[in-house]
Amino acid sequence: MGACLTALAVIALFLWAASIACARDLQPDSQTAPRIVIPPGATVDAVTIETYGQVKPDAVRRYLSLRSGAKLDQAAVDHDYANLVKLGGYRVRLAVAPGSGANTMTLHWIVMLPWFKLTANPFYEEAPLADPTRGVGFVVTSAPLNKSGENAAFVTSQNLWAHHYFATFTAPVHVDRAAGRESDLIVSVLGEQNLFRVAFPRGMTIDNWTAGAETQYLLRERNGYQFEAGLRTERSTSSPPSGIVSPFIRPSSLGPARSTLAEIGISHACDRGPTGGWYPPYCHIQYRAAVYDAVGGLGATGEFQEYVADVARYIPVRTSTLALHAVAVRTGGILPESRLLCVAALRGYPDPFCGTDGSLIQVEYRIRDAAIQPLKFVVFTETGATRIRRGTQAFALPTFQWHADSGVEIRYRGVTLDVARGSEGYRLNLALAAQAF
Repeated sequence: MGACLTALAVIALFLWAASIACARDLQPDSQTAPRIVIPPGATVDAVTIETYGQVKPDAVRRYLSLRSGAKLDQAAVDHDYANLVKLGGYRVRLAVAPGSGANTMTLHWIVMLPWFKLTANPFYEEAPLADPTRGVGFVVTSAPLNKSGENAAFVTSQNLWAHHYFATFTAPVHVDRAAGRESDLIVSVLGEQNLFRVAFPRGMTIDNWTAGAETQYLLRERNGYQFEAGLRTERSTSSPPSGIVSPFIRPSSLGPARSTLAEIGISHACDRGPTGGWYPPYCHIQYRAAVYDAVGGLGATGEFQEYVADVARYIPVRTSTLALHAVAVRTGGILPESRLLCVAALRGYPDPFCGTDGSLIQVEYRIRDAAIQPLKFVVFTETGATRIRRGTQAFALPTFQWHADSGVEIRYRGVTLDVARGSEGYRLNLALAAQAF
């Protein structure tokens, strides 16, 4: 009940936030630098920085390559602006004025990082890459702890079936402002609640609780590429027992599962187009691949592996887009019951289908999504499957059991309404999300 109330509170704040203006009109955020009229041969006279919120000028300077005396052109301005927005995560304004000398200009950066920020992170860029939530939430960030920009934060991410909470400490390792690349060391204490339903032998909702800690090395580039490597230790429980019998599932009746996991992940996320969606020429492909390996040790109760591959492809059809999405998840070893994978979450069914392995294929035709209009229409079809390795029960078979649906979706300013028809009939869904992929 508490998790549901938290999710409702986050959704209410998210809807209300659109009416809140930040200092110096720094919202709405712009992902691109302003176009500047630059005389031929102009140079930079001075670079000044004005900050608001949880950021200091020393942290901002790490991302700026333009210095006094440098040749000024639009590409260099775009470069620094993208560093601040995509690597620093800041809200940015740039004011340009004539310099003190002939053919010189002064750059005045206005940068803000609020202590409280609502989030709806796109799936392909949400960290940790090996365990994203695909939900809405908020971040509470401390002031910089030193000149290098170290900070502490409390992070939440919520959706209907997952509620994730992190207390993090982030230490920047290196910023390559010329290449547009940043590496960070992140230490986190985490708590998660994940839910899934089983229909047989009787309908019930199973709650999984996980608590743990992890250390990650995260490398990010301003073009959307990310690499992550880390080590996690966790303790997980689930209740009530699912009733699934398999030699490759550790039942929750044996008590809490303790795992020590090495994780590695890569992803590529695109910029959204001017209308807020993913479509060419702004985005052609997004992907995510991750591996979890429960290596044992440190009191672990077992060993297992998870392998994830996820890719989305966007094909232009005039002002419309054909979006293709495929996911494959496989596991090895003996999986704790609390880590069953709910890959096949289909819009035409009330509950996701879960198992030790899963696959998902989705096709969407997004009608005129490149057009400037708040109301969008989508026609979709999708199919997904799960299985239980070496399962013997009628509701937990060892072969992939496929389910399909088709329907129509309406999107309006971040709210979606879809009508889907699966094998169990029609289903109506209302959600706070722009698009999943």
